[in-house]
Amino acid sequence: MLPAAAVAVLFFGAGAAAALATGFYGEPLSAAGTGFATCLCSLVVHEAAHLIVLRLVLRDQTAGEANHSLAYVWITGPQMRGAQNVATAAAGPLSGAACCIVFLLAGAPGWIILPLAAVHAANLLPVFPDGRMLLVGIGQMLVSVPPGRRSKSRLGSLPGGE
Repeated sequence: MLPAAAVAVLFFGAGAAAALATGFYGEPLSAAGTGFATCLCSLVVHEAAHLIVLRLVLRDQTAGEANHSLAYVWITGPQMRGAQNVATAAAGPLSGAACCIVFLLAGAPGWIILPLAAVHAANLLPVFPDGRMLLVGIGQMLVSVPPGRRSKSRLGSLPGGE
């Protein structure tokens, strides 16, 4: 993900240009503000959903933590297996897309909201960290691993990260 300042510049610049070009908004900054608010809110919901589900599936309210750099936000936590991976990986993109749909239902224009929802949904593809973790979890569910062969828990990167 981009840092908040870059997202603001992107949406205020692109949103203003698009609004002027289409005449959709009487005031271009309102289109950019809507895009920025939706993007920021859905990003927070996306990452929070990963952390909440991680803590639920591990039954440990202290597991995992949110991390960030100038350009990324991600969640780290103990290594998980199978359905735990699937639930944690899917929670972020599905919640982020649902947040976008809430904005759409509240009256925000689809030309701003639907591409943002599509970005969240695309995170389920294996080319992104969420999608890779989802695929690994499904694979772990399909392949039985004897208990003695499982690796010990360690801190690792979870969906939504670098």
